[in-house]
Amino acid sequence: MLLVIIVYGEPITIKGRILDAQTREPIPYANIAIVEVQKGTTSLGNGQFALIVDRVDIKGNLNISCLNYADRIIPLSSFVEDKELDILLEPILYDIPEVVIKPQKKISLVVNKLKKSDIRGGLPCNGTPLMYARFFEYNKNDASVNHLSSVQIFSQKWQQKEVSKVRLRFFSVDTISKNPSEDIVHEEIIVSLKKGKINDIDLRNYNITMPKEGIFVAVEWLIISENEYVWISADANNKTKKQIEYGPILGANYRKESKTWKYWAGKWSHDKISVIVIEGVVFDAAISITLTN
Repeated sequence: MLLVIIVYGEPITIKGRILDAQTREPIPYANIAIVEVQKGTTSLGNGQFALIVDRVDIKGNLNISCLNYADRIIPLSSFVEDKELDILLEPILYDIPEVVIKPQKKISLVVNKLKKSDIRGGLPCNGTPLMYARFFEYNKNDASVNHLSSVQIFSQKWQQKEVSKVRLRFFSVDTISKNPSEDIVHEEIIVSLKKGKINDIDLRNYNITMPKEGIFVAVEWLIISENEYVWISADANNKTKKQIEYGPILGANYRKESKTWKYWAGKWSHDKISVIVIEGVVFDAAISITLTN
């Protein structure tokens, strides 16, 4: 039987392996978040993870999520200190439609075109596995221009890491809640974003067609050592504070309306972070897409 760990005392380290429930193969880059507090990590290439947990939080739960697998909730009390727990994720099976390619004259359309001069905010990650997803509407004016050929993402220059590794995900729209719903692309898309640049990622090999309900393009943070850096901030009294952050700092535009959603600990919410210096203005993730016919 698994023993319940004691609530009081020093923080403890919980350890585990994320495995495919059918093949028992390790699952890399699965995100693990404590539901009740902003803390988490990402599994390594061998599926292993370790996370320091305050004993006062031990009554909480872990949310484990990964592309192509159903989310799973594990009570923190299931872990025994200094022992590794195997966590099995059930794969999701998909019907992949046949792709028909027709030769034709190419037409391109850039949606939410990015300009560095307009990108004045940033969306960071303090160690809680999360995603920011921007919504893009279906192109009603020309329905033939509905294939995603590339995505552009701005990574802010403020962070110390020159390059940060993220996972790209593409979601359909839940017709009732209007939140991101199911993954449209079931292949792993891990990309490196250079800071201070508009990163252009080629998507032509993935045959992504824009659904009529629209599409969410998401950046998923990976809580791994190569993304880690120290962020130094100062308060009104000029007292400095150091904390661990994880790249990238996703660029954000100033907009009257946010088309950005945020995911953490198993839940999506419409992100409406207000710009402090301008009333009625919010941050909107600096993500654009290029559509072709």
